[in-house]
Amino acid sequence: MLDALGFSHISARPRHPAQDAGTITAFKKTSRRR
Repeated sequence: MLDALGFSHISARPRHPAQDAGTITAFKKTSRRR
């Protein structure tokens, strides 16, 4: 039905299930900016 109206399936950015939020925030704080 949505396809007939011109809509397409859009999903959110995938996240790995084993990903650790603390590791991500630590990386964001220590990685250098471009």
